[in-house]
Amino acid sequence: DSARPSAATPDSAAYIIFTSGSTGTPKGVVIEHRNLVNYIWWAARVYGSSEGDAWPLFSSLAFDLTVTTLYTPLVTGGRIVVYRGDPGVQSMVVLKVIDDNAVNIMKLTPAHLAMIRDRNLETTRLRKFIVGGEDFKTELARDITNAIPHPIEIYNEYGPTEATVGCMIHRFDIDRDQSASVPIGVPAANAGIYVLDKAHRPAAPGTIGEMFIAGDGLARGYFNRLDLTDERFLTVTDPRDGFSKLRLYKTGDLARWNSEGRLDFLGRADHQVKIGGARVELGEIEARLLKHPHVQECAVTAIANPATTPRTVETGDLKPPAAEDGIARLVAYYVSSKPLTVAELRAHLAEELLGSMIPTHYVCLERMPLTSNGKIDRWSLPEPTAENFQPAQEFAAPLTETEKTLAALWCDLLKVEAIGRRDNFFDLGGESLLVMRAVARMRKIFGVDVQLRNLFERPTLAELAEAIDGMRWVANSKGSPLSEGPREEIEL
Repeated sequence: DSARPSAATPDSAAYIIFTSGSTGTPKGVVIEHRNLVNYIWWAARVYGSSEGDAWPLFSSLAFDLTVTTLYTPLVTGGRIVVYRGDPGVQSMVVLKVIDDNAVNIMKLTPAHLAMIRDRNLETTRLRKFIVGGEDFKTELARDITNAIPHPIEIYNEYGPTEATVGCMIHRFDIDRDQSASVPIGVPAANAGIYVLDKAHRPAAPGTIGEMFIAGDGLARGYFNRLDLTDERFLTVTDPRDGFSKLRLYKTGDLARWNSEGRLDFLGRADHQVKIGGARVELGEIEARLLKHPHVQECAVTAIANPATTPRTVETGDLKPPAAEDGIARLVAYYVSSKPLTVAELRAHLAEELLGSMIPTHYVCLERMPLTSNGKIDRWSLPEPTAENFQPAQEFAAPLTETEKTLAALWCDLLKVEAIGRRDNFFDLGGESLLVMRAVARMRKIFGVDVQLRNLFERPTLAELAEAIDGMRWVANSKGSPLSEGPREEIEL
């Protein structure tokens, strides 16, 4: 009977989940029954689900994290406790799950886990946490372990939607795991994980490369996007034997095999921006910021000059502005357990990071905005404004005419609304090209031979204005508006 539906086969589509990834353009990932069955039976074995387990269903059905919660208890005889919430505040439902204390195993994102860190967990029934969706920081795992008096298991499960929920697993060990991020561990059943260089050759242990995935979890491809499927799902020569063919998914994630044979996740290959001519890895800045004892959550982004590009500069297909289009600056958003000064945060970052990696803007938030999937919603992070921007120190208005003139020049070059007399040119985003432009314009405006070293040696507005006043006094006393003495050359 042609009217009857055909029987499902292993290569039939089980579901399609749309994901935006780093470009912001939704694409439908087609998961087949063979992919789904492979994952669920593996998850049931690893997480030891039984008839006594109760799972909370609180995340969106459009998020593949929910696949674990929905199907694993159904094939093991466990229970599902369904939570309903306003889609606008869906991320807050996780707090109700904790307060109800009706489940003992839970899958959630690191952002969800951070929300419950300060909850009273002494009487919780939870015994297992399965964490996925984003980079999982060791400090957060340690805090949760210490907050619960009874033994618990915390699993870090890694996997893009294109590899069917999860393809790597690591059980957190509070004594052994000391890196900034919890490792993503070892491959799941029937998954092949490759860390390759740009020539698709295996990267040596300890060497950073891009992660590629093979195996039974690989999706069919993208719905009605053959071009994108061909771009991300590659058929290459198997790097293990050099002649057989292998289907790989190009994750865009950076990783390396550590000395224990486990995989360390190192962020997105496209999660980099260019600041002052240098490539900056945002994840590295976030990892250092999270080491501060009072920083609970954070996100670092690059923004362009609001006058030209009012939106947050995202990584991936969207690139930071060129110097002539506006100045890209780093902004750190954070949630803290106590008030922190910008000077304190900058000093903390400077202990490990280069100057080009230290954000110039800091915004303290009550909580991080989350998507319905429980990930940090970077598009909803507020732009730094006069209301939320934290200056590095208390504002002191320019006093002398030289300070006022110099402040106006810096405001124009650095694209900021106001500059105080104690503000530092480099802390505000000044970089090599801007230094040269600043020196040229100061020479023209003040009529004295300002040198590059003057700005490096006296980087605050008041200090440099004082130096310029001294130069003008000397020039006037000699009757020469501009000294023709030797000028230094500094390679930038």
